[in-house]
Amino acid sequence: MASTYKVESGDTGIQIAHKLRMSFSALESANPDVNWSSLQIGQVVKISNSTPTTNSPMITYTVVAGDTFFAIARKFSISLDVLTGANPGVTPNNLQIGQKLNVPVSSVPAVLTPMFPANHDPLTDKGTSGSSTVIRYTGHASNFPGPSRWAKFSVLWALNAPVINSFHPLSGLQNTPQQTKFIHDAINKVAAESGVDRRIILAVIMQESHGDVHAGLTVSGDGIGNPGLMQSNRGVLFDENNQEESILQMIRDGTTGTRFGDGIKQCMEHHVGNVYAAVREYNSGPNATHVSDLWDISFEAGQFGVASYASDIANWLMGGQPN
Repeated sequence: MASTYKVESGDTGIQIAHKLRMSFSALESANPDVNWSSLQIGQVVKISNSTPTTNSPMITYTVVAGDTFFAIARKFSISLDVLTGANPGVTPNNLQIGQKLNVPVSSVPAVLTPMFPANHDPLTDKGTSGSSTVIRYTGHASNFPGPSRWAKFSVLWALNAPVINSFHPLSGLQNTPQQTKFIHDAINKVAAESGVDRRIILAVIMQESHGDVHAGLTVSGDGIGNPGLMQSNRGVLFDENNQEESILQMIRDGTTGTRFGDGIKQCMEHHVGNVYAAVREYNSGPNATHVSDLWDISFEAGQFGVASYASDIANWLMGGQPN
């Protein structure tokens, strides 16, 4: 079954071909019975007259804001015909955020390469003894350290617990040992619930708040409030009267998202498990990260957020303390 396109107001054959980044002759060939001079709104035209076949493996891609069929095909270095053929029945000009697409790939671009196997245990304590040397990582995803080079969670916690438990100048308060334990236990619980490696959760907590349970609300350039340990999208703040549960919810908000915005888990799904693309989206928003060319330039590219954010996360994961 060939994929199709529904004619919209003002469409011509040439305009449709331009939208779909294909030649008009190919569009004509797929629709020999269509009268291009009298198109009707809602009329269905075929994008290809056959379903391309491939022996390549298939991955699932989640549509993010701003995606088009052409941009997705370009991101994975496949033809538009191959992508449409792998998704029969999908209307290319009506993609929905969160929609799942089949993508046949012979090789996944480095920035989209899953960093963990399908059976990865988020509570594993595998890793290295870490490195305190802070390095400015830039450029392509392949320049950033993968999970095999990250420090063990036990090492990272031992390094960062004194910081978490110390006086925090922004709030003017200090965590109690019990509050710090609540953070540790909540990281483990949310990692088990979400499947997100607990080292990533800890790294984002350190980057966003240094583990200060009293971290307040910051307001982004678009007026969105980001509260708490992970500066989530309009999540909860610390509640003195409900300390353990509010700490747990702050970490849930940052990891699995709120009703207002995505967490680390959803950002990783958008980028097929690539942690560094995911944290850049978490910091900068989807519109700064879905563009396929961005990751060939630099993780520091983008209009919003902290320029060194992905590099900082890499250092936290390695055992450094970049800020």
